[in-house]
Amino acid sequence: MPNPDCLYATELMRAVRGEAHEFETFIDRPAGRLSRRDAIQVYQRAYAGRLTQALSDVYKTAKRILGEKLFARLAFEFIASQPSLSYSLDHYHPDFSHFLLSYFKRTKDYAPQVSALMYDLSRLEWTSHVVFRGASPEKPGAVLPIRDDVIVHFNQSLRFIETQFDVTSLRTQVTKAEEYELKALVDQTLRKPQERWVFVFLRDQQVYLQDVEPLEGQLIILLQELHSLNAAIDRLTKVSGIISPQLVSGAFAALGEMKVVD
Repeated sequence: MPNPDCLYATELMRAVRGEAHEFETFIDRPAGRLSRRDAIQVYQRAYAGRLTQALSDVYKTAKRILGEKLFARLAFEFIASQPSLSYSLDHYHPDFSHFLLSYFKRTKDYAPQVSALMYDLSRLEWTSHVVFRGASPEKPGAVLPIRDDVIVHFNQSLRFIETQFDVTSLRTQVTKAEEYELKALVDQTLRKPQERWVFVFLRDQQVYLQDVEPLEGQLIILLQELHSLNAAIDRLTKVSGIISPQLVSGAFAALGEMKVVD
């Protein structure tokens, strides 16, 4: 027989999400001076408020660019379409970047490049959140014997995104900018598209970002995947053509700057 308290908690959560319209007649529980319907609405407002705050905490740069009112409206639309299915707010909002992409694509007031920029920027913010809340440099990844005389130990916190904009600089500048400067910063970023990979990693309990040339970034990821420098070069050569010694040196120099390998 189901536990009554568990059943009550489950049905309450469904009602808060708007999934159980008959909640007030399903379980006979007092709600103080409020009717059961009014009590559920109090829960619903608090629930939406907490999820909006969770989105604000992760997508800080996107919120500053969009402004308080537009961000709040989009957050409420997103929450209504994708309610939380986890008891931890840390696990909520990975799809918000796709939601922003969809919003800007269907809104005629914005140029097509804006949707791509906001998508890349929001993915960077989500990835930074995952790195900070998830992997720890104290829990190392596998030791990779790249070749006989080189053993690389990758920090397991290392993540990356591919982007066509300088979202690293934009994120830093928006954090420090005045309100009236934000549009100019976005326009400046849009005027100078440049394909790059941004690696995100945790060091000394802080999240760091490192821009890397696309081919160097691909080589780094292949090193992690294939555990062999020769195999990584062979795979990349098949995709991109001849790989120069300078590119290999650049990839290892980037790893050295990031200090994510031993």
